[in-house]
Amino acid sequence: MNLFLALFWLICAVVLFAYEYLLGGERFQIHLGRFSFPGVWLMLALMVYNLVRWWSYRSLRARQRMVEFARAHEEWERRHRHSSHPAQPVDPNFNFTDDPQPPPRGIIDRPPSDN
Repeated sequence: MNLFLALFWLICAVVLFAYEYLLGGERFQIHLGRFSFPGVWLMLALMVYNLVRWWSYRSLRARQRMVEFARAHEEWERRHRHSSHPAQPVDPNFNFTDDPQPPPRGIIDRPPSDN
């Protein structure tokens, strides 16, 4: 909603600026005591205000999502670290990650030069 309002105020400011530039005159002036300023500046200020609100809401939601993700990840880690099934030892018959140990060499297995 805030992004839509920022776009609305930007369009209004551009249209009013073009109107005053093309037709001349300063019809849309805001008077505050002795000071007066074009209405375009008020519209641009409202646009900036709505952009800041949109950005702050967006960053807040992103932070909340990150906290929620971190909490879910910690819960997942805690659940899998302390599972009810104890870890069973690895069966050496199915351990294919290491190279097999060479069989022990006896006297008859030595090369002829060592005999």
